Amino acid sequence: MPPLGQQGNAGDALGTYLKRKAVWQQLPQDADHAGEVLKPYTFRHRYAKASHAAGLPIANIAQAMGHTIEVHLSSYAWFTPDATADLYAQVNAGTTQVN
Repeated sequence: MPPLGQQGNAGDALGTYLKRKAVWQQLPQDADHAGEVLKPYTFRHRYAKASHAAGLPIANIAQAMGHTIEVHLSSYAWFTPDATADLYAQVNAGTTQVN
């Protein structure tokens, strides 16, 4: 890994590091041919999505990613499972009762 420099510049440092690597130079081209977009932040988004899918508490995901819950939700809210829909599905299936 490259030195990450000053606080808050880790993304830029990683981007610069990756752009200098031959394998990284090819990956975005391959993604483009597949109709996808690949950027250094893709790894961060994937981490957030996998953490939400695993059911980890939002507070812990936010802390692991280095920001507040509010910042996390403003950036990654679309990864948050819809607890309301899940609750209604459980009630409709008879597996949960709401008092």
